[in-house]
Amino acid sequence: MCFSPNTAQKHKRWLSRVLKLPYGDGPGKYLGLPTEFGVSKAELFHSLSDKLSGKLHGWSQKFLTHAGKEILLKSAALPITNFASSHFKIPMSIHNSIRKEATHFLWGGTVDEPKIHWMSWKRLCSSKERGELGLRDQWTHNKALLSKVAWRLYSDPGSTWAQFMKSIYFPHCDFLEAQLGNSPS
Repeated sequence: MCFSPNTAQKHKRWLSRVLKLPYGDGPGKYLGLPTEFGVSKAELFHSLSDKLSGKLHGWSQKFLTHAGKEILLKSAALPITNFASSHFKIPMSIHNSIRKEATHFLWGGTVDEPKIHWMSWKRLCSSKERGELGLRDQWTHNKALLSKVAWRLYSDPGSTWAQFMKSIYFPHCDFLEAQLGNSPS
């Protein structure tokens, strides 16, 4: 059985005795997302950057064409952050780290031995109709996914999910009137 860090020890012991279940700290992550928040959000989401780095490092040992690298980035590497990005505002430092790893992989360099980047990240993220690669900018994608969640809350306030979110985060007002909490993510 797991409790919030804000739950008093006496309440944890009492409920544990009543239910005859042991209690503990619980998992640090659930579905790849952190369950407890500390001071630094960058530390919480550093695992996303590490996961991407591990994947890209394994692929960089292989002889891939530029088109092959583009496909791997679009289909396997950059979507690693999608689930977390649809639930949390990921810190800019993590987005920058992901961008650096992706550009080093694309141009063939490493963090320690960078090679020339022949196009800026902004241009790499421009659409294919403009003649660019059409990669997703992670920061913009994060904002889009969170906006999608906000739109679901606003457009369908009668859904079970929206009512649950309202009861927790803004019980006394409408979604558009809600204020930021003490420690928003």
